[in-house]
Formats: sequence, structure tokens, C-alpha cells
Amino acid sequence: MEQTLENAISGSLSRVRQQAGQICIDTLSRNNAALIMAQSGSKGSNINVSQMVALVGQQIINGQRVADGFQDRSLPHFPKNTRQPPAKGFVRNSFYSGLTPTEFVFHAMSGREGLVDTAVKTAETGYMSRRLMKSLEDLSTQYDNTVRTSGGNIVQFQFGADKLDPVDMEGAAVPVNFDRIWTHSESLTRDNSSSIAPDEITRLSSLILGEERKRRIEKAHLSDILVSIEDEYRPDTASVILHLATEVMESRHLGMSTADIMTAIYSNKKLKVGPEDISVTRPNSIRVKLRSDAGTSKRATKSRSAAGDDVGDLVLRANFLRRALPTIAISGYPETSRTIIETSQEGTHTIFVEGYGLRACMTTEGVLGTRTQTNNIMECKDVLGIEAARTSIATEIGKVMKGMDIDPRHMQLLADVMTYKGELLSWNGDGEDNTADAKHLRLAVGKLYAWLRDDSNCHRNVIFGRSGNTVVGLYVDGEVQKASAAKIVQRFLDGSAAAAASSARRVGVQVYKDKTPSTWSLGIFADLRGNVSSVQGAVKSLYDGECWRGADAEDEWDDVKLSIFRAVDLEPKNEIMSGLEQVGEPVVAKRSLNDGANVLAPRADKVQEQFGLMKGMIGIKRILSFGGWTFSTEQPTYTIFREGVTEANRATLINNVVSFINEHGLDGVDFDWEYPAAPDLPIDDPGKLVEGLDYLDFVTQVKA
Repeated sequence: MEQTLENAISGSLSRVRQQAGQICIDTLSRNNAALIMAQSGSKGSNINVSQMVALVGQQIINGQRVADGFQDRSLPHFPKNTRQPPAKGFVRNSFYSGLTPTEFVFHAMSGREGLVDTAVKTAETGYMSRRLMKSLEDLSTQYDNTVRTSGGNIVQFQFGADKLDPVDMEGAAVPVNFDRIWTHSESLTRDNSSSIAPDEITRLSSLILGEERKRRIEKAHLSDILVSIEDEYRPDTASVILHLATEVMESRHLGMSTADIMTAIYSNKKLKVGPEDISVTRPNSIRVKLRSDAGTSKRATKSRSAAGDDVGDLVLRANFLRRALPTIAISGYPETSRTIIETSQEGTHTIFVEGYGLRACMTTEGVLGTRTQTNNIMECKDVLGIEAARTSIATEIGKVMKGMDIDPRHMQLLADVMTYKGELLSWNGDGEDNTADAKHLRLAVGKLYAWLRDDSNCHRNVIFGRSGNTVVGLYVDGEVQKASAAKIVQRFLDGSAAAAASSARRVGVQVYKDKTPSTWSLGIFADLRGNVSSVQGAVKSLYDGECWRGADAEDEWDDVKLSIFRAVDLEPKNEIMSGLEQVGEPVVAKRSLNDGANVLAPRADKVQEQFGLMKGMIGIKRILSFGGWTFSTEQPTYTIFREGVTEANRATLINNVVSFINEHGLDGVDFDWEYPAAPDLPIDDPGKLVEGLDYLDFVTQVKA
């Protein structure tokens, strides 16, 4: 009750300063220097002008009026227990007229708090601003109008839900200055309409309805309507009698009867009172019969000493009920601690509830659930879902930043970043640690030891974003590479291979050679998204573990068939190039095979060199790739894999593949082999069904 009174007094005094300041602003000449400076945005505000001319107003310290520094009073110049505005920090004079000694003390107290806030909270707000910038630095708009993180996750489908750039806004957060247009239109249009003032009976009815809703929500205890409690001892029984104040029940509009209060008493399990123990003696009195607790007195015989112990138990029981009964909640919601009604100048009434219980308040009869909101983000998420929590975050940030010219699209973007994963992520130094995209943000916000301790132990983290790549020495993003791609390709086509290769290495570009010598494709390896297609042509020989032996021009194809997959991919289009310079020129085997085809076999030393380069790449998926269409359909090779996946050879091939991947730290394996017995294989012997089942079992076991 006292806190409610203080809030009401503070609100009234704040309105006094606002009204006095508005009169001051309306009265001052338009040529007043201080007014021009405030309205032009050069320095200060209208409040500063009103404090210089009208009154300084109420001094707020720690969010409330000046507290009592002495015994029951703020200063010894005032009476004890006074609540008058001058005794609690209200300054009625202006800086122009001068302050009284007590007003000067109160103003100095408030100024000291402001000075401490300026000195101490600068570091806190600066650190918070830095964390916010780090959390949003990797967001960018894409050509599909989405806002994505550096990892490609969608945060917003459209920036600000309207794709408008705040830089190009004419008005405050709107594309057009509607206030200026409305003022201009209003000045050119004559208003002939007449309006009717709201009737007082409407205001009175809405106030009564507001009190009714408040009564349903606000928690009321038995002590609020209790006059007295007395004990009654008789030879055969003992009781506690409650005397109620029925006039208080009526004045507070509790809408409860004596029967409702009785129900609230025996419904409380801590009291251990049953319905048969409660009765009504008079319209405003309730009798609670006492009985000793069975757990405290278990006696088989009723001796004199046992009877005396029972009397002692009843006395203890009566003392317990006298202490516990006044604290019983008889109406409202138990999770609420305080409820007040705010009446606006338009005559609308709003109920403010301190505590929890959003679901209960929304379902209260007479309360508009669609217009009920809470500033408890976690409760909002649990009751209404993540979208409601996102809206609540943006709304609360807007309330905190009230009076500052900040586009709401920025607040919505921050709210989306905190909720786009379907759960709440707080950016307070710990929340960013929970997101995979922000693993390396801890390096930039001063948590180096924690990051190294948690993430370097048996983990592989793909680095996303500017901060992480800057720390480990990688390129910030692929934008520089994408911008240079066209120039690099053009240099190569012009014959400047050396210059093109130098540029490619400088921006982290790998170039692939296609079947046609004049056709080249550019691959951006440092795209930092981890979704680069599998790197083919790195290693194809695994079955016998001799990865680097290779197949040269003198090898018999029978030897290659027996060793199974010693050779690298036989198609030159998949051969990896370093910069723009070809490092592994395929060697054409002159020996004619059964079908008359020539065999392409890269040099083993160059293949090993290429594989070493691939293992050193960061930001891509390093995949071991097998096979291809030609290898699956050509006469000399299509039977090789069929032998490798048979039941006799399957375990050996799987163990060698897995061991090789683990040994070299690769990310996976790609078996690009046509399914045996497939109907579209252009060969005479497409295979049997059992061979297809062998292939299926092989792939299943590899995946497991």
C-alpha cells in the first residue's frame, strides 16, 4: 500500500513538471536562445528549458523519491513521517529564481547519483554495446531479400518486414514524413465536424469495471478482512474463532461470502484442517475446531499424563493457526504481489500486476487477453510462444530507448537474432556461447581461455563470421574473392596465367579445369559456409592402404584391378589445380586395352602433393570421393567395385576407408558409383540383383 501511494505521488509530481514545462515552452518567445538550442537539437531538451524557467521538479534517486536519511525523515528540517512533496525531494523553484537550502541538498544528491552513473555505467554500457555489435556484425542482406548469418541461417525473411532502408527514411522510422503531410493537409481543410465529449457515466462505469477486474486478479489475504482471532477452550473441545470485517469485504468489492473463505481455509494443505472442522457461528464469525496432530501424539492409553500432553498439543496447534491463518490467500492469484489501476487522461483504465501469472490474468473474466502483455520474456515464451517473446523483446527495448531516435527495425533485428533458433538466447556474455555460429565471438569479447578450454577439447568447429576468421588469420568473407573472380578468369583467358595464378592465391581461390581446355570454372574455397561441394579427384586408392603407389603408364590393368582403387580419378575435369597452374599433367597410357580406350593416370607424386594441399584447406568440407559414371560403365573398370563390396571383401574396404578418413582428418566419403543392376547402365553386363544388395549393405555399414 505504501509503495502504491509513493508511485501515485511521484506520478502526480511528474505531471506537474510536465505541465509547467509545456506552459513555459508555449509562453517563451520563439527567439529565446535556450529554446532555439533545445528545439533545434543542438544541446539540451525542453525539460532543461523548463527547469531553468519554471521549476526543477521532483528529484528521483534510485528510481524513487528521496529516502529517509535520518530517523523517519529525509532531513532534520522536516517533521517525522511526513509525505509532503518538499520533504521528499520536490524542488518548486527554478534555476533562475534560485533554490532553498533543502532544495539545494536534494538537487546535489540527485546530481551526485547522475555523476556516478556517468562515470561507472559508461564502461558497462560500452561493453554491452560492444557485445551487441559483435552479435550483429555477421548479419547481411542477400539477393533473395533475406537477412542471414555468416553460416547461412535465416534470421529475417525481409529486413524490418518491409525491406526499407532506415538511411533513406524521410520521417521517423517511416518512408514519408506523415506528420508534415497531415499538418499541411489540415491547414488547407476546414473542419466542420462536431464531437461529443465523453459522458461521465461512461467514465464511472469503466472505473467500476476496472475495480472488478483488479479484485479478481489482486491477491487478498485473510488478514485484510480479519478483525480479531480468539481461542476458546471447553472441557470437551477447543477452537479458534475468526471475526471478519464484512464492511471491508464490501468496500474492497471482493465478492466473497463466508463459505468461500471457509473453502480457502480447508483447501490449504499446510493447515491440516478438514471441512468438518470449520463451521459458521455468526454471519461474520468462523470457528475452526482444534485437534491434535496424530503424528505428534501416538498413545495407546489415556492416562493423566497423556491427557496433559494432549492439552499441550492443542495449545501449540492454536498458536500455529493464529500465525498461519492470516497469511492465507482468499482471493486473486497467489503469484501476484501487488495490483494497481492506472487511469489515463482519455479515461481508459489499465491494471498493472506485479508478479507472475500471465496465463491466469489473460483468462480472467472481463480481461481482454489480446491486449494483455508482460515484460517477463521467459513467461511470455512459455505461455504464448517464441514469436510473442520476439515481439515482447522488441517492445521492451523500445520502452527503454524511449526518447531516443532509434529506428524500430534495428530493435526488431536484435529480437530476431535472439529468437530465430526457436529458443531465447541472451546476449549478456553467455548467450552467445550457445550458438554454433557465434563460437568464435568469445575470442572478440574477452573470453579466450573459456573458448580454448571448452571448444578445443575433442571438437571440430567450422569457423564462421568476421571475428573468428580474423583471429585465426583467414579471409574475412568471400566478398573480396567474388569481386576478384571475374578479373582472375579474364587474366587467364588473356594469356596472363602467372598473374592470374598470383591473384588467385592471394584471395584464396582454387581453379578447376574442365574437359574443354578453353573452359575454366572458379571455386571460392574460403566461402566460410562449409557447404562447398565435395572435393573430387584427391584420392581414389584405399583398398590395400597403399594410397600413393598410383597407376603409371607401365601398369597392367590386371594389376590395377587386383589392388582396387589405387589410381586417382581418371577424368581430368576433376583434377585439382593450384591457382591457375596445372600441377598434375595426366599421363596417357599408350597400351591399348580390350576396348581400345586409352587410360589416364596422374603421377602419384603430384597426387600426394595435391592431397596435402587439400588437407590444409580451412572452411570447406574435405570429402574422399570414389568412382564416377565412366568408372562405373567402362569395360575395364566397372567390375572393380562389384568385387570390393562383396561379403568377402566388404569389411576390409570399409575398415581401410574409415581408417584413412580418421587418419587424415577428412569430413566424409562420397561413393559416386552407379548402382549395380540399374536399368540405365549402357553395358552388356549391368549386374545382378544380389550385387545391388551387396552395394546397399556396403553403404549401410559405412554409414553406421
